[in-house]
Amino acid sequence: MARLGDFETRHQARMVWAYARMVVRDGPLFQSIAAASMARCSEFNGPDLAITSWAWAKLEFVDVPLRKAIASEAMLRISDCNSQNLANLAWSCAIVRCRDPPLCDAISAQSLNRMSDFIAQELSSTAWSFAKLS
Repeated sequence: MARLGDFETRHQARMVWAYARMVVRDGPLFQSIAAASMARCSEFNGPDLAITSWAWAKLEFVDVPLRKAIASEAMLRISDCNSQNLANLAWSCAIVRCRDPPLCDAISAQSLNRMSDFIAQELSSTAWSFAKLS
């Protein structure tokens, strides 16, 4: 994975998503991907941060510095997130029990702004996530 740092951030995000969808767990590989993602976290857009956050939570892989970096960057790009991205961010926080009040406040505020865009599954997932975190 020496060239992992050369991947575009969207490709890094989709690679983690693919491993999560296939339920592939590989600690050393994930450490390498997490390090590459951490190094370029500020380059991720809102949707890719949401996908990455969802995938790491789905894999039950918690890297605290990466989690904090994703949360920090997600707050800066929260307006780029659609309803599915917001639901995925909220769900990922609930799954790994990441109680990050500033991120939760940002997700909540943006969700209220986009409430008419939410489909039932996204709305129920977001509500469940906030209930789990409270």
